[in-house]
Amino acid sequence: MRMTPRRWAVSVAAFVAIVIVGAWPREGVPSAFSKAYCPLANAGLALFVLGEGGRVHLRPRPDTARVSGDSVDADTLVVLSVDGFEGELGLGVSLRRDVYLPWLILVALLAVAPISTISRVASPLITAPIVLAASVGAYALLAAWIFSTRLQGVYTSSGIEPRVAALAQSALLTPPGNRFMAPIALGLCLILLDRDRRRRP
Repeated sequence: MRMTPRRWAVSVAAFVAIVIVGAWPREGVPSAFSKAYCPLANAGLALFVLGEGGRVHLRPRPDTARVSGDSVDADTLVVLSVDGFEGELGLGVSLRRDVYLPWLILVALLAVAPISTISRVASPLITAPIVLAASVGAYALLAAWIFSTRLQGVYTSSGIEPRVAALAQSALLTPPGNRFMAPIALGLCLILLDRDRRRRP
C-alpha cells in the first residue's frame, strides 16, 4: 500500500492520539499495573543469580509518591538481596516509564502502520510478551550494574562485569533509548516482517 502525504499525516495524528489517550487514565492504574506485572516479571527474574548469590525481584509500591533517592515517581521497587546476607536494597522505578509507555508506543505504531488487519488488531497481544521479556532483561541488567558498582562491600564481581554492566545500563536502560527508540525500532522490524510475509507466494 502506497503511503500518500495525506495518509502519512493521518497516521501520525492517529499515532499521537493513541499515545495521549493511552496514558494513565486515573489514579490507581499504576498500582494495578504494577501488581499484575510484578509476578510475571519475577518468574523471569528468578532465573537470574548474579555472581555469588545476588538476586533481584520486583515489588509493587502502595503509592507512587516520590521518595528520597528516587529520580522518578516510583510505582514499583527493584529489590536486591545477596544469599547469606541479611537485609535488602530497594530502588524505586516507574513501570509506566519503563514498561507501559514502550508497549503503548509499539501498539500505537502498529495500529497506524500499513500492515495486515490481523496483525494490527492482534498487536497488543503480539507485543506484550516481547515487551515483558525485554523489560525483565533490562531490570536484570540494572541489578547487575548496581551489584557491581554500588554493593562491592557485600558482592564480589569479576573484573569485566562492572564495565559491561555500566555500558549496558548507559545504552539500554536510560531514556530515550528504553522509552522511545527501542519500541520504535522493534515496531519497524515487525512492520518489515509483516510486509515480507504478505509478499511471499
